[in-house]
Amino acid sequence: MLEREQEPPSSRVEAWFATQKTARGEAFATAYPALAAIVAGDAKALERHLLDDPSRADSPNTDWHDSRPLHWSTGLQRADATLLLLKHGANPYAIEENTGKDAVDKGLTGVSA
Repeated sequence: MLEREQEPPSSRVEAWFATQKTARGEAFATAYPALAAIVAGDAKALERHLLDDPSRADSPNTDWHDSRPLHWSTGLQRADATLLLLKHGANPYAIEENTGKDAVDKGLTGVSA
């Protein structure tokens, strides 16, 4: 039986996310506030961002393989964020460029963001 490689803990993803910049030099957390809330595990902040701008529920991170918030929430196993995103219209079948998977696949296979 093949063993699946261990995924990095969410704290490692948080540290990585904090260092990333967009092609324009802007911090990911500033450019993608919904993703920042998901990575931080802050469902209340995510809900505020979604109420402020509902398009954030399904907007791609054009600086990281066109991944969408739902890819991140399912990959990081953030159930509260996943439910909020679905409630606000996120498309669970949008394909992430680098994995070829949708959020449903990522949630079922445990592939992290």
